[in-house]
Amino acid sequence: MCLRQLLTCAGVCIVFVTGACKVRVSLPAGIRLTCHQDADCPNDVRCDPSGFCAVPGIDAAPPTLSAATAESPTRVTLLFSEPLDEKTAQTLANYAISDSSGTPLAVEAVHLSSRQDAVALITAVQRVQQTYTVTVADLADRHANKLASATVTFIGYGSIDTDPPRQLAPADGEVVSLLKEGTTSTGAAPDFLPDAVDRQQVTCAWSAVNGATSYEVQLATSSDFSSFGAASGPATFVVPPEWNSLRFPDTEVGTPELASFTYWWRVRGVDATRPFDADFPKAQFDALAGVVYVACATSGATCNDRGGVGNRSKPLQTISGGLARARVHGRTRVNVAMRPDNEPYQEMVALTEGVGLYGGYTSDWAQPDPAGPYTKIRSDAPIQLSANNLRRGTTVLEGFEVGGSIVAGRPRSTAFAVTACNSSLQVRHNHFIGGTTPAGDAACENTLGVNVRMLPDDIADDDPGPLFEDNVIENLPCEAQGSAEIQAVGIGFARAVFVGNLINSGTVRYDGVPAAGAAWRAIAIAMSDSRAVFVHNQIKVPGFATNAPSESATWGFTGDTGGLTSDVLIMTGNTMTLGRSAASYGIFMQGPTLFTITNNTIVIDNDQVSSQRGGIAYWKHESPTPLSMLANNLIILSPPGVADTLNFPVLSRTSLPTANCSRERNAAAGFAYRLGVAYPSILVDSDVNASATELVNVSAGSFATCSDAVTPWCLAAGHPAIGTGIELTGLTCSLSAPLSCDYDRDYLGRLRAVPPSYGALEVEP
Repeated sequence: MCLRQLLTCAGVCIVFVTGACKVRVSLPAGIRLTCHQDADCPNDVRCDPSGFCAVPGIDAAPPTLSAATAESPTRVTLLFSEPLDEKTAQTLANYAISDSSGTPLAVEAVHLSSRQDAVALITAVQRVQQTYTVTVADLADRHANKLASATVTFIGYGSIDTDPPRQLAPADGEVVSLLKEGTTSTGAAPDFLPDAVDRQQVTCAWSAVNGATSYEVQLATSSDFSSFGAASGPATFVVPPEWNSLRFPDTEVGTPELASFTYWWRVRGVDATRPFDADFPKAQFDALAGVVYVACATSGATCNDRGGVGNRSKPLQTISGGLARARVHGRTRVNVAMRPDNEPYQEMVALTEGVGLYGGYTSDWAQPDPAGPYTKIRSDAPIQLSANNLRRGTTVLEGFEVGGSIVAGRPRSTAFAVTACNSSLQVRHNHFIGGTTPAGDAACENTLGVNVRMLPDDIADDDPGPLFEDNVIENLPCEAQGSAEIQAVGIGFARAVFVGNLINSGTVRYDGVPAAGAAWRAIAIAMSDSRAVFVHNQIKVPGFATNAPSESATWGFTGDTGGLTSDVLIMTGNTMTLGRSAASYGIFMQGPTLFTITNNTIVIDNDQVSSQRGGIAYWKHESPTPLSMLANNLIILSPPGVADTLNFPVLSRTSLPTANCSRERNAAAGFAYRLGVAYPSILVDSDVNASATELVNVSAGSFATCSDAVTPWCLAAGHPAIGTGIELTGLTCSLSAPLSCDYDRDYLGRLRAVPPSYGALEVEP
């Protein structure tokens, strides 16, 4: 039999039926029993996950997944048929999302709603309008009814944006630098970019568009995207949808380094924006590398910089504009191309401190030949090119033909004026032309190829001054009736070094009656109160094209201190030739000049009748500092049969103690002199003598040395002053004898730096 028992708990009646029947519990509505396991529950009911015994007959069905909706690019809400068990609902592993291709969309967090019948999933960024499938598993309701698995689809948040992405940078027309700020151009041609660590990446950035599955970026060097450099078509790159920028260069992505060109770029969202077409938006930017480019490609037109940037695609058209752009952008090099038919740039140019100016380029910007042709500069100014107060960094001038003013007959025309510069200025492989088209006296007045003036206030004692190397420095021919003076190089109150240059004073033409008191001077180098070094230069003074007037002179070098300071002159390994005039002097020095003159060849080729010819002349040397003339070749070509010509290899008007002037191993040939002069003519290797009669009188084409103990000297083969051999103090120096001339090396066995056809060469016996 069954026994019905009644219990009362907190005023609630609970009926238990026991005995032969199974234990059954009848609970009033709303009352639930707690449990830990199924055995704790009566009536064969389960212990649900929430810790309560299930109530039979109330809920035995699992929850269902009703819908999924994207509420933001990273949030999806799932709706269920009933409240969920909190524990299973918030288990991240119970949810998975994938797109139509099976690619997962990460679920990063789960949030259960307060009513517990909705779940918000925090996801990675969804693709706009992409169909996604949500899969749920092992979810339970509050009565432990489990949902084994269910799926539902939803559409990625947002609408597809068919408009192209907005290009943020570089903006249309922007100039971008390929060098990091503060970096100078130190790399190789053609763009002179430094090592990669100092290069600036260019970043193309754009705004995101809804619906893009990726972004396609195109870069070109033509506005119609038909080419990228030498390659056909644009450079194309595809990047993930979460990217909104692309860097150049980038080794991970494979984007290339950019060069000094104008570029066009465009970007579209794949599966969103329309395909690229001719009307697709694009932006243009100009890349500026380690060098500024200048090219004026229009023949006959005035050059201007409108629309110029300074890269290879859009070079500036004026040299001054290129130097200004270099200064603004911190560049240290400007390359200048030759104009069509090598027309000149018609502008007066001033060099910029720390910026190198390089000419001779063609339109393809290939490295030019140092020997030319050169880029030409002309102007209507009296000075074509100037360098003022250049003292810091390195300023280089290379590859230009400068001068020859376009104004006929302009006086005081100078090709290159250098003022207050130190050794930071380097000038090489140029052609400087002083003067203008001949037009009477004005064209010859104070004409200069290169004029170096003034010292910087802060110049160091050991600073040698600007360097001129492998240049041609000359003047245009001039015609004059009145006084005139032309100089290839002028140096005043300054310092300078000249190495390997051709220095030519230019030719003077005189065809009339000179004006009263008129005087003419053609000078290769004129120096005053300065310090200069000349090494391995060719120095020419052609003199007068016709018979020279009586007040004319040609000087290879003249130095005059003006009594203010001492000149310092070093001349080594130069060749000097002088032509027709009333007086020709190789080196002519006045005042306290401290000089070292070694291994030079001086040829006076003056066929003017009744003229004076001198190799080296110096006087008024009050300084006790020793002077040196060593191993020079002094040659005068005298006109045959001219008895009244005064020729001297070395002339001094001051009885200078021999100890203060060392004259050793010099050779003289072709000198004849007139006896009875008021001052002594002295041959090299001789002491200074007041008596001219003690000097050896030699005829044209012969040698003179002090004694038999001195190493013989002989002229180079083919020199017009000699034949096949010369008698010298009982020794024969012939081309076939053991004493024949060594045309390549000097008496110390050193290779000669001057052409052997110019002068006397010495040999050991």
